[in-house]
Amino acid sequence: MRDLVYKYKVAPEREESASQGFRKGIVAMEMNGLWHLYDCNNTKGLHYETTPIPTFYNHPAVWTNSHVLSMPKTGDKVEMAAGIKLIKYLSDHILEWTEKAGHLPVKKDVLSNPEFKKLENHKAFAKSLNFAHYYPAISKESEIFGREST
Repeated sequence: MRDLVYKYKVAPEREESASQGFRKGIVAMEMNGLWHLYDCNNTKGLHYETTPIPTFYNHPAVWTNSHVLSMPKTGDKVEMAAGIKLIKYLSDHILEWTEKAGHLPVKKDVLSNPEFKKLENHKAFAKSLNFAHYYPAISKESEIFGREST
């Protein structure tokens, strides 16, 4: 990957952010997640397409992650009912979350929904679901991958 920048000159040296460079039109392509579509879709004049990540080492694979909704066990039936109502609302509106926040739906029936199928740039990501792997449990994951909170 280093040679792509310094030897073959396919990307600018010391580019601070491939994502920003892509949206500015100075980086021709990047590998990124579905969440990036929101920024791309809101960049005036940017015309782009997505494609599934290429297969490396003869095994198709992508890293994945997820969001989890959970509630504390308080014993308060009113709070539990309100929490369940909120989670059901979010679940029932997962297509909107998918479209606007850039995440794949957690419900399989949404993947076959005609409204989801209209989201052209989501298709490449949906194709990767069959070979998606969750990040392994790493004790200092946020430090290693640069997600340390400031």
